Amino acid sequence: MKIKFAARIFAFVILPALLFSCTNGIGQIMDEYNSQFHHVAEENFREPVPGDENFNESEILLERYFVNRNASVSLAAPDGCSSYKWTLYSVNSIEKKEVLGQEGQYFILYIPDAKLVSGRTYVLELSLACADGTIYGDSCELVVYDSLEEIPVQEDNNEGKENL
Repeated sequence: MKIKFAARIFAFVILPALLFSCTNGIGQIMDEYNSQFHHVAEENFREPVPGDENFNESEILLERYFVNRNASVSLAAPDGCSSYKWTLYSVNSIEKKEVLGQEGQYFILYIPDAKLVSGRTYVLELSLACADGTIYGDSCELVVYDSLEEIPVQEDNNEGKENL
């Protein structure tokens, strides 16, 4: 008898009081939670393109890309140029040998078809020319690996922790 009475009090008094005391809807709760993990971009933000005063050609590509020998690489150059040239080089201590070249805004490479060797580092160079005659360029390393154990571990000088 006492249990039924307690259940009724909970169902008709305490539960509605809790529900009405919560002023946030489920959408607002989710937005607040997600805002801690997702940066909300400014509405007027756009990536700088060649010709903008804040465009930095050394930031077109990252310094290094790690790619599994059974994967592919897909990179894109910024909009607004009249020509794009991607060149992949095999580099050793003696010479720099061109492996392949592509033209167009996108660089797409399936590693097994290109017959790139696992455990080697390649250099990818991008050259873009704009309609006004300005030429921009950037380069990066492309490290082909067979297993994660082959990726060199780099030490972060600020904290002394090991990072990939």
